[in-house]
Amino acid sequence: MSETTNTDLQEGQVRIFKNQGRKPESREPEYWGKTMIDGKERRISLWLAESQSGNKYFQGKIQEYKPQVAEPYKTADDVPF
Repeated sequence: MSETTNTDLQEGQVRIFKNQGRKPESREPEYWGKTMIDGKERRISLWLAESQSGNKYFQGKIQEYKPQVAEPYKTADDVPF
């Protein structure tokens, strides 16, 4: 999933994006986004589901937003052998 760093969300606003790089067999969310709740940015993950009667709906979760941090680059001096 590609991340955008839009920090201009207002309280209660939501931005949802289609997960363009998702493979059909993947467990990744089909849609993802961000929202602002109580002044904190939260991450939204959504999957398309279908009820037994054939009605389609979204199911998902909202989690604390934790930006991904790149692993530190290791040099030859960091290798123990």
